[in-house]
Amino acid sequence: MEMWLPKSRMGKSFLVVAGGLLVLILSAALLLDRYWPFREGALQRELGQAASAGVRFRTFKTKYFPPGCLAEGVVSQREQSGPPLITIQRLTVRSNFLDMLHHHVSIIRAEGTRVNWQKEQSKPEPKSSVTVVDRLIADDAVLEVARTPRHEPLRFVFHKFEVRNLGGRSPSSFTAELDNPLPRGLLLVSGHFGPWNSLARRRTAPEGEYTLQNADPSVFHAIAGVISSQGRFSGTFDNLAVQGQTSTPVLTVVSTHHGFGHRNPACR
Repeated sequence: MEMWLPKSRMGKSFLVVAGGLLVLILSAALLLDRYWPFREGALQRELGQAASAGVRFRTFKTKYFPPGCLAEGVVSQREQSGPPLITIQRLTVRSNFLDMLHHHVSIIRAEGTRVNWQKEQSKPEPKSSVTVVDRLIADDAVLEVARTPRHEPLRFVFHKFEVRNLGGRSPSSFTAELDNPLPRGLLLVSGHFGPWNSLARRRTAPEGEYTLQNADPSVFHAIAGVISSQGRFSGTFDNLAVQGQTSTPVLTVVSTHHGFGHRNPACR
């Protein structure tokens, strides 16, 4: 049996349905704008909590498809008059709607990262974040560690750096390829740490292995040659134990020009 409605009734029914859809879309848009995790203020709070510092952006743009955001000119600073703790030229955050339901971020990519290592100041304990970052990539990052005024800072250049499962309940894994300043050489590091203790970061426990390739000891002035080393490390970030072996095929004492080679196993 076919039901026939007058055109006026069909028009009214269409308007009711269209009006209901419009209200639903507007309500969803308002909720999305209020609770969207990739808003500028939300990202500033997350980054500021992680670094125990204030964070500002030069530009910020949120994205909905795929969900995420893009921040440029990122500066993390503990004191307005002091040097920046972290600067990032371009920070890209990307996720998907399924991961968002489980409080996961698919990937964070930090380009042009510069870190000025500073001692952590005593502050109230931060709240633990519930967000898990599946992949954090910061290739070509630079870490500078200050020394005495008479010495230039130690400069570590990371050609590759990646952390997986950052902030998760299970340990995070990491890989890094960097230029080691003392002695100068290529350092390959991989392993895992955690779970991350955001309330006592120095007590987080890392474990892994390293390989130092073709290091140049001439930076110490008294010797020259080639040094390689490989081994393992474990402990906590404030009490790290390293055990490995070195290979020295060429070593010369600069003052006497005497040279020799040796292998030193189980160097600790």
